[in-house]
Amino acid sequence: MVAQMQAEGIDPSAPGALDAWIEDFNARPRQQRDALLGPAADRMVRAAGLSSAAAARAPKQKTQRRKAQRQARKRNRRG
Repeated sequence: MVAQMQAEGIDPSAPGALDAWIEDFNARPRQQRDALLGPAADRMVRAAGLSSAAAARAPKQKTQRRKAQRQARKRNRRG
């Protein structure tokens, strides 16, 4: 990202330059950001060592875990 900042004529060591550039970068369309960094979601899934199928199941597993925790709390209140 620093190399991209420099390519755009931004001095990353200037006070506030990094924050301003990141805000501008985040406001750009996804296609433009992905052209610079590659698809972020795909990279994060690969970095975490997950398959795309496992990543798709994660929200369901989280919901099931929360439901089990709620049920356990209810059982504990009764006792």
